[in-house]
Amino acid sequence: MTRQIKKYKARLCLDGSRMIHGKHYDQSYVPVALWNSIRILLTLTAINGWHTKQLDYVAAFPQAPVRRELYMRIPPGIDARVKGNPRDFVLKLHWNIYSQKQAGRVWNKYLVNKLIREVGFTQSKIDKCVFYHGNVMYALYTDDSILAGPNPNKIERIISKMKRAKLDITIEGDLDDFLGVNIERRKDGLMKLLQQHLMEQMTKDLHLTDEKVKMKSTPASSSTPASGLSLRVRRSPLSHSRPHV
Repeated sequence: MTRQIKKYKARLCLDGSRMIHGKHYDQSYVPVALWNSIRILLTLTAINGWHTKQLDYVAAFPQAPVRRELYMRIPPGIDARVKGNPRDFVLKLHWNIYSQKQAGRVWNKYLVNKLIREVGFTQSKIDKCVFYHGNVMYALYTDDSILAGPNPNKIERIISKMKRAKLDITIEGDLDDFLGVNIERRKDGLMKLLQQHLMEQMTKDLHLTDEKVKMKSTPASSSTPASGLSLRVRRSPLSHSRPHV
């Protein structure tokens, strides 16, 4: 909410624009949790007073091994310690680094396999990024995720299982911000979702903060045409109800 920089990151990335479909990758689609699923999780949390933990995967994509034999040029600034011209050498990828066409998909397949086979989660049949571990619900959005359930000790045991499965995660604490949406949990049990920065950016982009803009306390009726506005309906030339010449 403060818009202050939390940390700086530097990543080694592959030039995905050079990748050829069918040779370097096949499929690139990766699912994420639906916002309907996330709202259901928040609703259950608010109604039942569940405990929550927000998890983040450290350098998520490279946690998975690469699935294709891929090579990349040695990036500038890296001392390759080779004899001769570094341009005559390449790096062979062992891990699923960022900017590959299929990087997100490889990471998702790797993580889902870990969650189901090693941690003991059951995958939802409706949303491929929602999982259950007894009465604990888990929602995944690429590398951001939420654990929610009635028993905090069970949530901690699940986190310990995830670490034993060699998943590098950080615990961000109780749920208060997810995918840019600030989540305020009130004492009366209600939850307030707010995207303050997005609202401010939209009003700025639409020039609604200009001094010449006049604010109206009551919005116009959506079902009543504005006065002086005339509408004329014409038949589309692609209509099948009559031939068009």
